Amino acid sequence: MGQKTKQEAIDFAMSECENDGGKQCQVQATISGSCLALAGAEGQILWATQKHTEGDNAFDTSAAAERKALAKCNEKGYQRCEVFYSDCSIIKWVWD
Repeated sequence: MGQKTKQEAIDFAMSECENDGGKQCQVQATISGSCLALAGAEGQILWATQKHTEGDNAFDTSAAAERKALAKCNEKGYQRCEVFYSDCSIIKWVWD
């Protein structure tokens, strides 16, 4: 987290996964100027992103990504969908 290039982010994620015992590590998405949320249920994981635009409140952008991930999960018909991770890569945080 906080890597300056896409490749540094990929290398970091792969290293973290492998250090945690992962055997089939794969990078599914990278973000820049966006928020990412992971939601899941019944052993399934879905993800969604939301692009941050100038003037947006970062917390609203994060919440939008979470809503999109939950909607994807619910559309698949999974029971008890929940967001279990969200993070943002935003150059400038905007506080109200």
